[in-house]
Amino acid sequence: GRDAELAALRAVYAEATADLACRVATVVGDAGVGKSRLVREFVDEIGEAATQLRGRCLSYGEGITFWPIIEAVREVARIETDTPPATGMARLRSLFGSDEIADRIGALMGLSERVFALDELQWGIRRGLERLAVERPVVWVIDDIHWAEPTMLDLLNHLVGAVRGVPLVVICTSRHELLDRHPEWGTELDTTRVVLQPLDDGAAATVVDNLLGSTGIAGHVRERIVAAAEGNPLFVEQLLGMLIDTGQLREVDGRWEPRETIDELAVPPTIHALLAARLDLLGRDERAVVEPAAVIGLEFAVAAVTELVAAPLAPAVPSHLSTIERKQLIRPAPMSKPDEELYRFHHILIRDAAYGGLLKRARAQLHEKFVAWADRVNVER
Repeated sequence: GRDAELAALRAVYAEATADLACRVATVVGDAGVGKSRLVREFVDEIGEAATQLRGRCLSYGEGITFWPIIEAVREVARIETDTPPATGMARLRSLFGSDEIADRIGALMGLSERVFALDELQWGIRRGLERLAVERPVVWVIDDIHWAEPTMLDLLNHLVGAVRGVPLVVICTSRHELLDRHPEWGTELDTTRVVLQPLDDGAAATVVDNLLGSTGIAGHVRERIVAAAEGNPLFVEQLLGMLIDTGQLREVDGRWEPRETIDELAVPPTIHALLAARLDLLGRDERAVVEPAAVIGLEFAVAAVTELVAAPLAPAVPSHLSTIERKQLIRPAPMSKPDEELYRFHHILIRDAAYGGLLKRARAQLHEKFVAWADRVNVER
């Protein structure tokens, strides 16, 4: 149900590569409506034809103004949180082929104590992106720009007007809050706004069928799920999971059937309530594993979670994570190091729901334990 929206992103990419210029597209929609899924489809389609960068805006913290570029450069330059500053700077110089660019971006990343004016930092970011786009197009995905600082939004506007001679495509995702503050965003020259509406019933029914694979489902059950989800694909996915977790749907002769009348199904009123309900269905030990993982972040290492849980539970952490994965709340993440097993929450809203369920005192204690673990691990390395 997103053919038109995907075509719009393809058109932005084609225009940037044809004009050798910067184009910015912003995908706007409610939580869970499919922004990330649409962008993932687009970047998977581009594949290795472009250099792909990824970053996101944070809702809180210090030094977050340019976090999307910091995160993107860390990945492409292979700079970890424990990489020594001198090594990190050397990798930036190798990546960009310029001391001037490396110095400015290194200052943003905390690898250098040098201080630069805002216009010089913007220059360094622009020139760095241009250097990366010399050999092939650059596609830079920035998630959650509804949390972006005004300086970050100014940078994106600057790139549209200043980048010339190379193809740069910036794809942003945002909730509607951005348009409340900046109604004109995505409507100006060389920018595109793609607003995701809820899926129609036919497309939502297809989501149900795709999730269940070859296992069929009764038509009236599918219709009830589609009606309850109101076109939100994440709601469809998690509602199916809840029905299976609670036994309201069970597999009978290769087909999913309701245990009782599905019309009486009590559906949580919002995606946030639904995710909270799904987390409540986890066992006590599973909940004691997923909550520390949420404190660590959207992506987390098994070793870190093992450190944060109560000692008697530590040996069972891998087993519990496998169970939580089967319930489609988390998924394996690519390993940055051969010996570091990583997971990622299936959606940022799931992480937020798990994090929000913690009492403030427990949350603070887990944050302290995680910082202590990270400091010790970095020293050991």
